Amino acid sequence: MRRFGTCLVLLACLWAGPIVQADVEYDLLIQEFEQAQEQWFQQPREAEVSKRPAHPAKDFLPRFRRYAEKHAGRSEAIPALGWIVGAAGQISDGPGKPGADVTWALERLAKDHAADPAIKDVLRDFRYSAYDVGPEPLIALYERVIKANSDKQARASASFNLAFTLFRSWGASAEDGEARGTEKKRAEKLFRKIVQEYPDTDAAKRAEGYVFEIEHLQIGMKAPEIVGSDADGKEIRLSQFRGQVVVLDFWGFW
Repeated sequence: MRRFGTCLVLLACLWAGPIVQADVEYDLLIQEFEQAQEQWFQQPREAEVSKRPAHPAKDFLPRFRRYAEKHAGRSEAIPALGWIVGAAGQISDGPGKPGADVTWALERLAKDHAADPAIKDVLRDFRYSAYDVGPEPLIALYERVIKANSDKQARASASFNLAFTLFRSWGASAEDGEARGTEKKRAEKLFRKIVQEYPDTDAAKRAEGYVFEIEHLQIGMKAPEIVGSDADGKEIRLSQFRGQVVVLDFWGFW
């Protein structure tokens, strides 16, 4: 019996070995990149732009791609593919011009990993990528994940990303008001659907904020009450200034 148990442990180690090694390899790669990026951020900001070294993402891109190719078709490739898409702003030719490597990474995610629950770990990082990548390939990826993935969190995240991208109207031209309106209406339905179908998820909590914005914060609507304190510590309410021109300045540190 002891020998049988030992064999099971050995088999488990042999089976998990490549996965553990892959995780360690990726962790070391991302750590090295983050150190290089930190050094890049520390360079003097007053230096002329032309004299500043290029962002290290371009130097690391071949290594992340080789890692993804080495683990092609397996979950281990997802973080590297996600890194490539997330780095589009640094490695692409400009807004809406993702380049061959980013396009390749998006295609691999859609074709090889749309049904993999692990894809949820990178989707959140894509929410603002439409500016650099363009909305079409991201929308196609999100729709494929929603259709193919059985994992609740993955579908919820993909649904929110899709609604967010449509709501921002990144998929419509600036001159096409009708297209923007159509996309926003679809986004509104998606936000409400996320709240109903994926309660207690991060996506639902975020979607609730957009539902509130749609229902209460549009032009011409009555502004919600805001209560705070003035410079003397006296309570102040937004409603006190109804009928007057009021400027609200929201700011913070990120």
